Amino acid sequence: MEKEPANHQQNSQQSNRLKYRQVMLEHLIWMASMDGAKAYAWGRALELDKIPYFKGIPEDLIKAMKEKNERNA
Repeated sequence: MEKEPANHQQNSQQSNRLKYRQVMLEHLIWMASMDGAKAYAWGRALELDKIPYFKGIPEDLIKAMKEKNERNA
């Protein structure tokens, strides 16, 4: 069995990370949509922001929630 080229493996890993980041953001949006979990979702987003891979996720959460609220208005 041949090994995949290094750049293909790297691209695959990056793609998986982006998918995981998106799944995490969707989970935070879901939690932030519930009255009892808004504070937790925001706190978790702030914690994740300390991890380089998740840097900027609080801003993404704010943007997503504004868009969601505009659609529901």
